[in-house]
Amino acid sequence: MREKGRKNSTYVVIYDIFNFEEEYQGAWVSSDYRRRCRIAKELLKYGVRIQRSVFEIEISKTQIPKLKATIQKYCSKRDKIFIYLLEDKVKSRVKEKGTPFTPRDIQIL
Repeated sequence: MREKGRKNSTYVVIYDIFNFEEEYQGAWVSSDYRRRCRIAKELLKYGVRIQRSVFEIEISKTQIPKLKATIQKYCSKRDKIFIYLLEDKVKSRVKEKGTPFTPRDIQIL
């Protein structure tokens, strides 16, 4: 989502959704899965998936509060979301190896 006239920065967004399965020993909770999918769907509007729960997005600093608010709608108190600014001099040193992530077993609802 590029804003006209604004310089976009690159951010890495990582999310860790609390899994009730671990706490309740094997009881799969579909609400965890739905939260994961909704957060992924929102992040895909801003950028690309790097790994299952890691996204690289390009947005302006003014869009960060909107992104945070959107993600917060789907988070529980135990979930963790990290947003890192990837500065230009660091970005130029990022190395990619292997094939791009293509989720086969993830369904976006």
